Order: sequence, then C-alpha cells, then structure tokens
Amino acid sequence: MKHALRLNSLFIACATLAACDGGGISVDITGPSFKAGSEISEPVASIGTVRVNGGIRVNGVHYDTHSATVLINGVVSTKDDLETGQFVQVEGRVGGLGLTGDATFVNMDANIIGPVESVDFDDNALTVMGQTVFVGTTTRFGAGLDPNDLGSVRLGARVAVNGFATGDGGLEATRIDLAPADAMAQVIGPAIAVDNGQRSFRVGALDVDYGNSRVIELPSGFPRAGDTVLVRGVFANDMLVADELRATYATGPRAVRQRVYLEGLVTEFTNTGAFDVGAHQVSTTGTTQYRNGVAEDLGVDSQIRVYGRIGSDGVTIVADTITHMTLIER
Repeated sequence: MKHALRLNSLFIACATLAACDGGGISVDITGPSFKAGSEISEPVASIGTVRVNGGIRVNGVHYDTHSATVLINGVVSTKDDLETGQFVQVEGRVGGLGLTGDATFVNMDANIIGPVESVDFDDNALTVMGQTVFVGTTTRFGAGLDPNDLGSVRLGARVAVNGFATGDGGLEATRIDLAPADAMAQVIGPAIAVDNGQRSFRVGALDVDYGNSRVIELPSGFPRAGDTVLVRGVFANDMLVADELRATYATGPRAVRQRVYLEGLVTEFTNTGAFDVGAHQVSTTGTTQYRNGVAEDLGVDSQIRVYGRIGSDGVTIVADTITHMTLIER
C-alpha cells in the first residue's frame, strides 16, 4: 500500500472541512435502507467513526443518546466528551427507515495512547509506541495540534489516536488528539509472538509484558496468537507493562440474526465472499448489494461500510449491503 500524499494536499483538504476539529462533515450520511413505511425497531450494534451533532451519527444512522451509558477509554463519560472522528461501538435500537435510532451504550477506546517516537514527512506517517500511524486528508486533529503542520505533533508528545487497522498492521488515523498527562498508555491490535510461559506478546513492534496485569479478561483466560486485544498500562523502556488486558469491545459472539453495521478497511482478504474488516469476519451472499462499486473492487485496504446480520456461527457478519467508501485519501 502506498502512503505518499504530500502535506500540501493534506492541508488543502483539511481547509475544505472548515476545520480539522469541531462540526461534523456532511459526506455520506445515508444509512441502511428499509422498505418505505416500515415501522421496524430492532437491536443493532454499530461500529465505526462518530460524527457528533445533536446526538451522534455512526454509519449513517443518527442516534439519540439521552439515556445512553458512555465509556471513553474505560472511564464513564458523557456524549459531550466524544469527538468527531473517534472510533466507537454503539449498542441500541434502530427504527423507522433505518436512519434514526436510540443508543443505550457507546464505547470509545483509542487505538493508541502513547508517545510519538518519529515523524515521517515523506509518507505522512507517525510512529507512536511502536505502531505506524498514517495521516490522510480526512484525519482530524484536536486542540493543540496544527492541521497545517504535521510537525506540530512533537517527538515525545503523548497522543491519542483513533483509526482503521490496515492490512499491513498499521493504522489509518481518523483522529489524533493530545492525550492527558495522566492517561494510561494503551494499544489495540492483534497479539503476535505470544509466549504465555513468559507472559508476553507483541502488538506490532511493541513488546507487552502482562506478568503482573491486574485485570485479564479474555475468552480463553490468556492471549492467543491473532486475538485482537486491548492493553492498558505503563510504557517504559520500549515496553508496555500491562495493568489491564482485555478483549476488544464488540468482537465476541452475538445473537444469530442480530443487525450489525461496520465501517473500516479490509485487513484480510480470502475472496469476495469472505474477508475481515479489522477484527470482524464478513461474508457475502448472492443477494448482497453493492453501492459505489462492485464486488470485484474488494481487496486488502478497501474502505467499506457493511450493513448486515450475524450469521449462524454467532460471529460472522453476513452482509446485506456493502458501500465502497472514498473518504480516506493519501
């Protein structure tokens, strides 16, 4: 995958958004389609970037959040603490024509919280705690960061990064903020080089020691190679010493036929009928519909939005509709 957008293109694109932080963008807000006049109201899980307005909009659906519990990096918060461009998981109900719903739970865990170790101006990329972060034209920047100068992200600065996992193990940033000084270091990603005897593994190039982790909440009770995990702890001497080791939210089994909406990049591609979007397995059928493209456009790092239901295995999202997205440009 090529990551070679020059900074002047990034700055122009940010300017066209009126600001790289603040009000939501108006691109592609169409939600799933239901039959006209439908009074459907059913449970839904929606996973993707958030646009904050009167409520929140995720995957084209506007959710009322007045009765929702909101967790941000494990801390009880409010809707007002969410920022456009963050990657969230919403539980609730969707009704009407599929354009509105009521959220009961909103979770946001930053993909990375840690120090900036390098800035690559040629490829518009950062290295943050051993993870490669690519900056694109739609990346939003929080207070204290200049969207017109990638150099404003200083070496050693602690940042919180939200984004989409890429097929090569990197992250396409949808939002970058300066992290509070007291925020625990955090990383989300697949566990590799797992050594449960030594109680260690890696996420990307980051070594993780979970020998004294206060919390371990994983389906198997321990990390397995390929499991997508969330680690919080202390980063020192190029290692993250875990205080918490958890399964990522919204990746466990669900009720068969539950409605699920998902946004992200294709990270593993078997064929047009079976592929992964981040940590989620997706399959298609002969009745899957495509918007803004066709099945043959699918491949590693395709940016898509999936509307579908949980299959008979309780895990795979069987797609009713796949929308090809073009919001990320490099």
